[in-house]
Amino acid sequence: MILRGFFYYLVVWSLVGYSLLAGINHAIGLDNSVISLGFRAIGGVCAAALIAFAARRRFDFNLLMILIFTVAYATQLTLTLHLRQEPSAQEPIDYWAWAMGGCIFPALATYLCLTEDKRDWLFRLVLAVSALSTVMMLLLGNSMTYLPSGMGIDTGRWSIPTFNPIAMGHLGVTTILVSFGWFLNQPRMKVKQLAIVGGLVAAGALLLLLANSRGPLVSLGACLFTLALSRFNRKRTAAILIISVAGVAVLLATQYELIYEGILRRFSMVSTGQDQATELRLIAINGAWDQFLTSPLMGDGIEERNTGFYPHNVILEALMTTGLIGAIPFVLLLIKATHASWTIMRKHEEFIWLALIQVQYLIAAQLSGAIYQATSLWVSVAAVLAVSSKGFFLTSDQTSKRKRRPIVTSPARPAFAGPVR
Repeated sequence: MILRGFFYYLVVWSLVGYSLLAGINHAIGLDNSVISLGFRAIGGVCAAALIAFAARRRFDFNLLMILIFTVAYATQLTLTLHLRQEPSAQEPIDYWAWAMGGCIFPALATYLCLTEDKRDWLFRLVLAVSALSTVMMLLLGNSMTYLPSGMGIDTGRWSIPTFNPIAMGHLGVTTILVSFGWFLNQPRMKVKQLAIVGGLVAAGALLLLLANSRGPLVSLGACLFTLALSRFNRKRTAAILIISVAGVAVLLATQYELIYEGILRRFSMVSTGQDQATELRLIAINGAWDQFLTSPLMGDGIEERNTGFYPHNVILEALMTTGLIGAIPFVLLLIKATHASWTIMRKHEEFIWLALIQVQYLIAAQLSGAIYQATSLWVSVAAVLAVSSKGFFLTSDQTSKRKRRPIVTSPARPAFAGPVR
């Protein structure tokens, strides 16, 4: 039971837990950086314990790819930060803690320890935390930022000091997708359940729009497009798409300032070259590619040297930091995870929410963020790979045999259907 609790904490924390912690700390005025560091440390301890004591897998191709990338990335960290001692945006310990303790070790623990009997409670916890976090951010957030002089400026983007607009937008998207997963997985839903799903989708959509961030909007569009392709002949998928299109139409007709002056204006600034952040990202992208060409086998550096920042694309960053040695296994993992998510969407409604989150953060990682900070990407990739490689995809004959299997009971233990650890 202790290891099971470690697993739930690790996965929920990695996917949606930080948002809830940031909201609580902001509400009661605590130092979020110090407290969140403690929670991250707990996650690292949970990951280490799960890897050490709860692993029940044989060594396979996915583990090999993760380990090759880990060795390549650790080698570059050592060369850049300790041997060459290059200037870096963060302290060396931060890169090690975030990359290993915050991303790779949680991914390994998730891959090793995700079993079918954890499915229901994992979904319930993710849904509850994402819903609570979304409501909290709607209540606590605002679009104002304050200069050192005390003067406030309306940025038009929802945030709190401990949670930026991009993170706000992705929290809204996650709440929408997990709610859709609940809707698609239930053969019959009561009116009360439908009302809850509708309320959560509305809350997530409102937070997404208020955040006014391009990446989350693109991620949601990609998820809905993938869902439509994989389940085009399903009634509930059609209902989701029709409601989504109708919702967009209503917003376009009734919220002119929010849609046209806010969201669409930010997209138009990119196409017209007026967005300074986009210009800086283009510089970082070109510089990262040049660093890869300097050392295509092993990579060259942890950050792009012209900007002192990551290139906001994890595939390009993998090429820059680990060269072909690390980037090839990294890309293979992403491809396998995407294929697993596609299969889940087509055949297994019970894990659709997880597949949608994987697609969400795969797209997000091509637009913003770094390898050593992409906790949600790493854990969601590991989760769908675990589902696809652990026999969750059963044939109809296997499924019928499983259903006919008798449930063993005893006076001392209640009936159960699945392993207990």
